[in-house]
Amino acid sequence: MYKDKRMVVLRDAYTGAKQRCTNPKNRKWKDYGGRGIQFLFTSVNQLFREVGFRPQGKHGKRAMYSLDRICNDGNYAQGNVRWATIKEQIHNREREISRVDTERQEVLVDYALAVMSNIEM
Repeated sequence: MYKDKRMVVLRDAYTGAKQRCTNPKNRKWKDYGGRGIQFLFTSVNQLFREVGFRPQGKHGKRAMYSLDRICNDGNYAQGNVRWATIKEQIHNREREISRVDTERQEVLVDYALAVMSNIEM
């Protein structure tokens, strides 16, 4: 199908996000489709026009960037998706939680980043 590995990575991101939003049998569906998050891209090419290829880089064994929604309560839609690092995604989640103690928050982010880099997601 795709010979370019970058397109395979993009297709996998597209398929994974779509499955999380549309397939109740997906193990992460409750956090996405179960919360009303919709996947509004109709093709891999449409997603490509929005975010382009995933930037290169690794954090440990994992890719440094993954597909992310800018607003966690928003849909996978134009204007609300980007390639983001694990740390950016953790900070994005924390903005939704909005803790008061920012110094403690930074320690928790660094700890979560260290833990997440050592597990398969």
